[in-house]
Amino acid sequence: MKRKIALSTGFINLSNYELLALNRVEDVELNSHDQKTLDTLLPFLKSEGINVSSVHGPCPNLTGNHPNLSANEEYFELNKTLLKASFRTAKDVSANIVVIHPFYDLNGELALPREDDEKFNFLRKLGVGNFKSIDEYLKSDSYLAAKQRFISNLKILVEEIHNEFPGIILAVENLNPRVTYGLQVPSEIIDICSEVKSDILKLDLDLPHAFLSATGHQYNFLEEIVKVKDYVGSVSVTQNHGGFFAIDRNWNSSEPMGKQDVDPHFPPYGNVKLMKTYGRAEIREENLAFNDVLIGAVQYSDHGNLPVGFIPIKEALDIIGKTTPIVLEMDNRYAPIEAIFSSYHRFREEMQ
Repeated sequence: MKRKIALSTGFINLSNYELLALNRVEDVELNSHDQKTLDTLLPFLKSEGINVSSVHGPCPNLTGNHPNLSANEEYFELNKTLLKASFRTAKDVSANIVVIHPFYDLNGELALPREDDEKFNFLRKLGVGNFKSIDEYLKSDSYLAAKQRFISNLKILVEEIHNEFPGIILAVENLNPRVTYGLQVPSEIIDICSEVKSDILKLDLDLPHAFLSATGHQYNFLEEIVKVKDYVGSVSVTQNHGGFFAIDRNWNSSEPMGKQDVDPHFPPYGNVKLMKTYGRAEIREENLAFNDVLIGAVQYSDHGNLPVGFIPIKEALDIIGKTTPIVLEMDNRYAPIEAIFSSYHRFREEMQ
């Protein structure tokens, strides 16, 4: 049996969507595009015979942010409207999976800003540095209350989704270890599913997030995947360095930007170059989980001397099995588009 492997359209915009056909892409996951991009992209995918296997909500993105299922009650109807729009998109393109972010602990606020500077400034104002460790945060009253609001809202949502969009799975993505982020440890999905009790609820196992979380929460990466393998509805794949190296997003810049981003969405193949050594640099509050780990900054480069990442992708996928669909979520903020397409084809060949 061949693995079903799609390429995320997260790097696609109105100026470069034709690259999908030029580079012989067969399957895609629609990312959280705005309506204008979707209006152009969807007819193109249909005309080129490119299959849409899944949709990553919110799609269409009507607010510019990810909905938050642990927000205050006053925002619940709006959250449902935003998320159901993604299911309508999936139904229109005959995709049977919708992926959503689980929840954010934001003192009841509707959403977390998507743009980096806005997002990190917002998190710092919330006081994300008030915890000594990321594990302490997961045991806090704030996190546990946000998680319970999420579960209560999810019960209502999955019942309505099951009735209105039969045959479509809701896959909740595990996030990276950061104060305010929900479902940081993939096996949390076990308790969530036991409370929600719905056949359409699955885990979107984001391998790079799980790998970062293994560093932050000090669990065994592959043993964690064994725990959740029966709950997985889809798998997201990219590469990172497990929080040991921060990333400069502008892969073609000659100077490091000082962005301590540990979740780069690198291609599975290629090299990076070491930009500088941090030593005992002060780590910003949003990367608390890597306070004693982060040692340097890297940048994608064909002439680099380090591999793009450390995640044992093949071993993880062998645990999950071949029937679970895979999405490559590479991002051209971190690597050139040519490297993305090259990795897409090489990955498809090596995983079949």
